[in-house]
Amino acid sequence: MSDQSTLVIETTEKDKSHKHYLIPPSVARAGLSKLHIKGIKLHVYNDHIFVATHIAGGVFCKVCSFLIPRKFGKQGYMCRDCNMVVHKPCHCRLPPESLCPSSTFHSLEIVSVHEKKQATKRE
Repeated sequence: MSDQSTLVIETTEKDKSHKHYLIPPSVARAGLSKLHIKGIKLHVYNDHIFVATHIAGGVFCKVCSFLIPRKFGKQGYMCRDCNMVVHKPCHCRLPPESLCPSSTFHSLEIVSVHEKKQATKRE
């Protein structure tokens, strides 16, 4: 987890809709298991919404131009809007002018984890 990118957890509700929870860096470093929120980790940087994924061999990182090695596990990040592929550490080294051209980030309804805790306490 990078302090330079924003971590959002995307959950799928029973009605198949999606909820997005903003995770503060201090909570992410402490561990997400305490939150009891299960879902897809989205790493947001420069309006790119990166998701950890397994990358097929022969793909080059768009930031450092080095080959992303083919190995087991999720070894790279892919922007789910523009399909940019980068190494995990490279996702927060994009130049400032490298905004996602087809970003859907601003259309997401994001709830702060603190708001979720308060709503749960009120119920």
